[in-house]
Amino acid sequence: MKTKKIVTELLEENKRYSELEIMPRDKEKELHNLLKTDEIITISGVRRCGKSYLILSILKDLPGALYVNFEDERLAGFTAENLKEIYKSFIEIRNPGNKVYFLLDEVQEVKNWEKWVRRMHDSKGLNFILTGSNASLLAPEIATTLGGRNIEINLFPLSFKEFLKIKKFTPEYLTETETSKIKYYLNEYIEHGGFPKVALVEGSFEKKSILMGYFNTIVYKDIVKRFEIRDVEQFREFAIYLIANGSSLMSYYKLKNIFGVGVETVKNYFRYMETAFLIFNVPIFSYKLKDQMKYPRKLYCIDTGLRNAVSFRFMEDKGKLYENIVAVELKRREKEFYYWKDDKQREVDFVIKENLEPKHLVQVCYDIEKPETKNRETKALVEAMDKFNLSSGIIITEDYEDDEHIEGKQIIYKPLWKWLFQSETQV
Repeated sequence: MKTKKIVTELLEENKRYSELEIMPRDKEKELHNLLKTDEIITISGVRRCGKSYLILSILKDLPGALYVNFEDERLAGFTAENLKEIYKSFIEIRNPGNKVYFLLDEVQEVKNWEKWVRRMHDSKGLNFILTGSNASLLAPEIATTLGGRNIEINLFPLSFKEFLKIKKFTPEYLTETETSKIKYYLNEYIEHGGFPKVALVEGSFEKKSILMGYFNTIVYKDIVKRFEIRDVEQFREFAIYLIANGSSLMSYYKLKNIFGVGVETVKNYFRYMETAFLIFNVPIFSYKLKDQMKYPRKLYCIDTGLRNAVSFRFMEDKGKLYENIVAVELKRREKEFYYWKDDKQREVDFVIKENLEPKHLVQVCYDIEKPETKNRETKALVEAMDKFNLSSGIIITEDYEDDEHIEGKQIIYKPLWKWLFQSETQV
């Protein structure tokens, strides 16, 4: 009886959700296309990046659907047995017909959910869209349990183009005034990031308060509680350090010495943060797997706003913030990328690989107009172009735009806002 009452309440809430005006995300079209496959769809990403609203945006198009958020206190402690009761109650109340969709939000909160989902998908033809705030949804063992029947969507905080839409700024033509507005919004995007709620509220203090709330929830709920971390304060300091030092090379042994813990503890802490989508790492480019394992990795935070709120700094880190923005955008565009460094310490921020070979080089330099900076960045880029037999490379800047040839190699200088504006299929 209790479950039936809850399902009745959920259906009433679903009706209200389907009437909401929700800003479409870039992934919405992909989600609609995947619905035609009848595969289990899993949507993962950092907490509060918009996964719930992505599936709610299609709720009105699915008359035989039930949306359930397992962070709802009414559903605390639910197991696979309760999922069976929810299904029975839904069929009894709604009688939805042949095409039934279960939209299960934060499904990782339900013990043994994956076995029930596979069984119902295989035996009843039930369609599923699942979301989760940690990478357990993407784990190989989950894919195995689901019998390889799942298709993944990885959702990020808002892209810059989505950010402009949420600000209701979508000019058809870029006049001088419009370009100035874009640059203004870019600064806001870099400082406060792309979490949807943060983009919608006004006031720097309010934005930072929300971001610190997100950080604390992720640390304590998605990591400390899940992985049963004993020294909570040590882990929190570790997480703050990693986020504050994004766009930098990190090694396990360096972190071991800083925090006075064992290498295995450092590896675990690192993995926990990646599992919660707080950070991701980029290896050095090498044809030898041994080198990729041996050399330090570059670390990036999932959102620059989160980075700034946690580290309490913004202005002095513009160059690293630009690099972080580009790294996240490349992940969003589903590129395979690395950093490159030679024995003379010349470095290129991003080597983008296609079909097993380097195809594009991207350097990020906030202030390229200083002669010594420009000389250093172009030398590294030309050296990498020679090594990989490439004819051109890109340097992403604050506002400098040009096209020049050095030693027969083309270097394209492009402002960050303009690069973020271009098609996602491009580099």
